[in-house]
Amino acid sequence: SFKTLIQSINAQLAVLNKNGYAIYDIDNPEYFISSVKYDSDSDEVVFETIEDKSK
Repeated sequence: SFKTLIQSINAQLAVLNKNGYAIYDIDNPEYFISSVKYDSDSDEVVFETIEDKSK
């Protein structure tokens, strides 16, 4: 299901981030993607970011 796909992507992002392979936001390179979620108001999949304090 769609929910499972979102959970799978988030699990992969968590492992990448934990092992130092963060995926950075091209428009805000000091932030990396922490998770994705479905926004039912806009009917879109969006991502959330965390600031990389080491940059």
